[in-house]
Amino acid sequence: MSTQDEPAPLPEANDGAGVPPPLPRRRGRRRDYVVAPRKPGFRLGMACVWTLLYFGISQLIGSLIMLPVMLYVIIEKTRQNPQLQGNPEATAKFMEDIFKDPAMVNATMVGLAFTQLLGLAFAILMLRYHSGRGWVARVALNRLPSGRHLLLILIGMVGLLSLSTGFDAGVSWLAERFEQAFGKVDIPGLDEMTELFKPLWWPVGLFVVGVMPGIGEEMWFRAYLGQGMGQRYRSIWPSVISCSILFGAVHIIPAQAMGAFLMGIFLHLSYIATRSLWTPILMHFLNNGLIILHLNQGLGVPILQPFEDQLLLNPTMFLLASALLVACCGYALYQTRCYLEKKEEPGSDGNAITTETSGEILSEDNVAKAKPWQPSLSGVEVPPPDSGYVVASKPLSLQADFIVLVGIVVYAAVFFIK
Repeated sequence: MSTQDEPAPLPEANDGAGVPPPLPRRRGRRRDYVVAPRKPGFRLGMACVWTLLYFGISQLIGSLIMLPVMLYVIIEKTRQNPQLQGNPEATAKFMEDIFKDPAMVNATMVGLAFTQLLGLAFAILMLRYHSGRGWVARVALNRLPSGRHLLLILIGMVGLLSLSTGFDAGVSWLAERFEQAFGKVDIPGLDEMTELFKPLWWPVGLFVVGVMPGIGEEMWFRAYLGQGMGQRYRSIWPSVISCSILFGAVHIIPAQAMGAFLMGIFLHLSYIATRSLWTPILMHFLNNGLIILHLNQGLGVPILQPFEDQLLLNPTMFLLASALLVACCGYALYQTRCYLEKKEEPGSDGNAITTETSGEILSEDNVAKAKPWQPSLSGVEVPPPDSGYVVASKPLSLQADFIVLVGIVVYAAVFFIK
């Protein structure tokens, strides 16, 4: 007779009659227990741990490599200016202007490029480790957005850049009010970063600040973290909000972090709607790249100046029109969002061939072929060619066309109001 402490016997596997094999078991001190299958993905806590590791590998290691180069530049410039010895005022002015020196700017750009390469390599490594060889399809890196979605993204980016300009102006206004009430205050790192980008040769700035963060950061925050938390949560919102919070947190500078959080939400929703990782990569590149071109002294083409002028003339109407344009494009993206559609192929007799079976017991070799394909990450993964599914999207309705047109007209009309 068996006692209560003895586990119930598990069914033995038969000769292939369809009974699944027993679950794995571990031996404990008192009795055996069945190992529960591990849930896919990870929660926010683990995402924070991975992001800290990502930040440490990319930013901290990159900074340690960049620091000796910067110290070498400072030492050499100090040797060339012997009048700095015993002159604290001249030394303070020298340290203030050293970061505008071309040698220091080049050293900083090399360090930034190296940090982005480290972050990209770590993101690819983690995607390959957790998602296997098919990670490119699972994060939709092998699919470009459609022309319709690309046009909506470009129109919506105009509104996003306008809102971003208004957000920066709002932060500056709050800093001035705070300074009037409590004394002078500086946003740490923001002014220094702005001055750093001005003397850059613009192709280098576009590549280091536009292309590399656009690919590396989207591979981590939207692809790896989005995939991991997207597998754990049924709704998309925990993943979207969590990834955007972490995306803002790694930018450190408070004003930049708040803007990155809001931008991250739009990036992630566009990623899901278009089922292509190239969508947030393009949006990220356009946001960073246009700012670099706007600040560059060599080009002398302030691209974002019309937005800044409208903020001075009609701030309320300009921001409302920008928000309306983004909302209209967002509605059109939602209405034409991508989904999986079952593909039917005609047989030799003209009838459609499906993957359904008649209920007979299949051999072990044909089980994988008969089992219908299921995406590991709902809403993003691109199906393989032989899966029986294709990525499809609905055409733009007349209602969506009209809404986007209204958004464009209202936005453009603001520039003609004096």
